[in-house]
Amino acid sequence: MTIVRTTLSHHVAQEIIGEIELRGLHAGDEIPAEGELAERHGVNRLAVREAIRTLVARGVLASSQGKRARVAVPAPAVLEQIIDFRLSQNSMDLVDPLDTRRVIEAELARRAAVRVAAGEGSMTEVVRALDGMGGAAGDREAFIAADLAFHQAVAELAASGPFSFVLTAMNGILLDSRRAS
Repeated sequence: MTIVRTTLSHHVAQEIIGEIELRGLHAGDEIPAEGELAERHGVNRLAVREAIRTLVARGVLASSQGKRARVAVPAPAVLEQIIDFRLSQNSMDLVDPLDTRRVIEAELARRAAVRVAAGEGSMTEVVRALDGMGGAAGDREAFIAADLAFHQAVAELAASGPFSFVLTAMNGILLDSRRAS
């Protein structure tokens, strides 16, 4: 058994996430003040402040000076930064995100088709994006933008938040591969 050591602020950050979930807080809702959180968790304000900074960096919270931190919705850019960093550290190569994209896009296409067949969605935006790809035949950047719009339209039609989130996070990383191809 491996013992994993964590910092006090990491532990408090996890506790804050647990409280957000338990209380059913949503984007824009305030979390308790630092003093209240410190008292509740039996730690000093510095540990709470560091936990909040960590959660702000992860995109879980939004904070501004003199105001209580609020619940935020993590942006795909947070995941994109992590994947990009892993690529730059050579702990994964560009084939890994491409493979991930292929798997996700296949599932999104399947889900979108099921929704359309059940009468729960419209292909209007997908067709519009395809038309944009056809109209951009000689302009590589316009074609790439239309290609991204197509994949986003399929993701939205599939109504699958997590898959769409991951795909959006990977768009910037895969932009160079799209340009190369």
